[in-house]
Amino acid sequence: MIHTFLRGQRVLITGVSGFLGLALCDQLTIAGAHVTGIDIDPPAASNSAYGRWLKLPHQFVQLDLLTPQLGEFLADQRFDTIFHLAGMANASGSIIWPTQDFSQNLVATVHLLDALRNCEFRGRFIFASSAAVYGEPPTHRITEETPVRPISPYGVSKLAAEEYIRVYSDLYGFEAAIARLFSIYGPRQKKQVVFDILHRTLLSDEPISLFGSGREVRDFIHVEDATRALATLTSQTKIGAPIFNVCSGNGTAIRDLAYLIVTMAHQSIERVTFKGNKRGGDPSHWVGCNKALLRTGYTAEYSLFTGLQATLNWFNQWRHQTNKGTTKSVVKLANALK
Repeated sequence: MIHTFLRGQRVLITGVSGFLGLALCDQLTIAGAHVTGIDIDPPAASNSAYGRWLKLPHQFVQLDLLTPQLGEFLADQRFDTIFHLAGMANASGSIIWPTQDFSQNLVATVHLLDALRNCEFRGRFIFASSAAVYGEPPTHRITEETPVRPISPYGVSKLAAEEYIRVYSDLYGFEAAIARLFSIYGPRQKKQVVFDILHRTLLSDEPISLFGSGREVRDFIHVEDATRALATLTSQTKIGAPIFNVCSGNGTAIRDLAYLIVTMAHQSIERVTFKGNKRGGDPSHWVGCNKALLRTGYTAEYSLFTGLQATLNWFNQWRHQTNKGTTKSVVKLANALK
């Protein structure tokens, strides 16, 4: 259950059209919040894993955070709570496009913060940061006190954004909280390792060849648990922006993840191979400690198995709808050519 504190609140979600943004919008709307979303592209109607349409924001504004119109928009609306999710969420991509990452993740965040300063914002601000700030951690269990040493421009921009939020919160008097998100997966996500394995398993007969050795470890958290955690943090905001790991607290080797998904899809694990080479910006071992998050009253609803089962259910729905749409397009084209 999403935190009841948000019922009746005027909420803004930046990056509402993304995977996490739309999932958060759905849960907050169900909880009774009045949600406004901004993004550079409008959100698309989308099915959940349970055969219902996700709820779209009450109001959507097509707006780039870097445009001058942002300040006027924020001054007019007067939000109670802001979830800042917009940005470029791609560690390996940030190595190829570091200036784009810098602009979308850091410059846009500072522009948003300064617009809030100018309109004297006194609400709550929750920032979706990333475990990428830790880089290659010296310990196998990452706490909020683990030293930060990013290994990608993405991690650097997220860490710098955290510091700007902390300073703005201290100087200008609004409460904030920072969520360091680990490996989020779930229905409607059409990138990252879980979707990649599902796609290769069910839509191809070729070997499932993955980066790395397979021994790399990640902490996977289902998207609904992640949105529940973000909503819970609205009751934890303070001047100075406390930090919370948003994770399951359990590590899973990529090899084990691949074997589990392939087995659930009734395929042979012999199809899974590993290239041996690791992508830039990818750490070897990420497992978070979520004790600070659990002390807020947050509880997870998904194990890795039940979360993957929900994702597999969605994927099967998605591919059947995609195939149906492709068939209709082919028939329409054939009829047009007669």
